[in-house]
Amino acid sequence: TTGDPYVGRIDGLADVIFESLVDTGIEESASGALPLEDGGLLVTGTTSTGAPDFESGLIAIRLGPDGMPIWTETYAGTGNITAPVEANLNGFRITSIFFTGTGGGGLFHLDIDEGGVLVPNSAMQIAGIDATDFQVLDDGSYTYGGNRTNETTFEAEGFAGRIDADGNTIWEIDFLGSALGAVTNPIAPRLLDDGGFIIGASVVPEGETQRDYYVLRTDSMGARQWEARYGGDDDESLRDVAPTPDGGFLIGGTTRSFGVEDSDLYLVK
Repeated sequence: TTGDPYVGRIDGLADVIFESLVDTGIEESASGALPLEDGGLLVTGTTSTGAPDFESGLIAIRLGPDGMPIWTETYAGTGNITAPVEANLNGFRITSIFFTGTGGGGLFHLDIDEGGVLVPNSAMQIAGIDATDFQVLDDGSYTYGGNRTNETTFEAEGFAGRIDADGNTIWEIDFLGSALGAVTNPIAPRLLDDGGFIIGASVVPEGETQRDYYVLRTDSMGARQWEARYGGDDDESLRDVAPTPDGGFLIGGTTRSFGVEDSDLYLVK
């Protein structure tokens, strides 16, 4: 039995352009899709086919405007979580998060051309970053967010930062000592027009057991400018935060405090 990616594309009115169950004949998990100029998609993800135990390689599938596969390619490498894709001068870059058996991890990326052929010497592994979310910026640098285990309390602690394209640290912050509570599961910092960043996470206020949304605004080097939390009496889990054209922010995730179901979508502007 193999897992097959289910992909689709809609127009601005949410009308379906195409939807496709892509049967490649191998085991894979799709997690990234890049719209192409011809109306097709480049779908990327991870595959365990042909990979060592507990590891995954990367896969790319080029779909035409009708949603039908044009080519499928797999690549040796490490990819345990996700594989977003972006266009670059070589063609495309696929990036993944990986974890090792010892609890460490990092980022891995490679470049492919328009036909899916691996660009020589483009594969790079950046170890030592135990991130669970990241963003690729236009200059080739990365922002990342994740949790570490406190060696004294054995509790999860959030951290976030930025590295350059070679893996060198530009800045990194942790969330110890926040006046708003224990901050965990931060997403990768989102770049703002002024060069600063907005970071979303979850926070458990001191003396409480349920999470709220947490948002931190920093300058270009990660220095804190302000922080805030949003939520109700029950549990909220932040999934993303994005700037809006009026200079504000839109926060999204799930809530158990509001709505009618056990867990509903919760947006805060």
